[in-house]
Amino acid sequence: RAVDLTEAETEYVVRCVKHVYEAHIVFQFDVTNTIPEQVVEQVEVAMEPEDDISDVLQPVVVVPIPELRCDEPGTAYVAFERVDMDTFPSAAFACTLKFVVKECDPATGEPEEGDEGFEDEYSLEAVDLGAGDFMQASYLPDSHALWETLGADAECVETFALANFDSIAECVARVAELLGMCPLEGALTPKSKAAHQAVFTGKWMGTTKTVARTRMTYQKGTGVTMELAVRSEDQGVSELVVSAIA
Repeated sequence: RAVDLTEAETEYVVRCVKHVYEAHIVFQFDVTNTIPEQVVEQVEVAMEPEDDISDVLQPVVVVPIPELRCDEPGTAYVAFERVDMDTFPSAAFACTLKFVVKECDPATGEPEEGDEGFEDEYSLEAVDLGAGDFMQASYLPDSHALWETLGADAECVETFALANFDSIAECVARVAELLGMCPLEGALTPKSKAAHQAVFTGKWMGTTKTVARTRMTYQKGTGVTMELAVRSEDQGVSELVVSAIA
């Protein structure tokens, strides 16, 4: 899932895509240098978790971009190893773009001869890792039958007061993003401003079938009240999916 870490009009435009594997999590950073008078080299992203997650994630490799000329995108990577396979961490990472700046001829893009450059850095928006990142947004047909098959034994239900949303449409779009699941027909297009129901399906870590049902009501002044019910093939997964909203 791609997340913009800068505004589109800034000197350096950075977007992050998260790739979750069984034993590793890879952060892909697509970077564009928009300054014609500069070539940047040794471009990498430094990621610092805001909390100590060393017991579940360990950094293993940083892959820099050797050179970025103006408007020629490049990709850097940061990879972490999952050291506790039974834990699915939620974390926020402070991110900084680090690089060496060299002046260049805007007409040719070639660095000035003899310019050794200087080290510089650029602050980026934080990158969040949440429960939804471990979910594969898969369409699962006949969600009603699957819901009944999964049964109540692996169900987790919680009600949320979401006062910061001014409409159901805004709320359901954000919920879909946090869950990381596939919205079924009509889920993202509420017909009523006062009440809405939405169904989502997916596979946790690409294997565990999961269905989420939401019921939302909106009242001006108090925001959205949402009941989220999740059933999956694993009770622990149902609880993790609900935690994506909390």
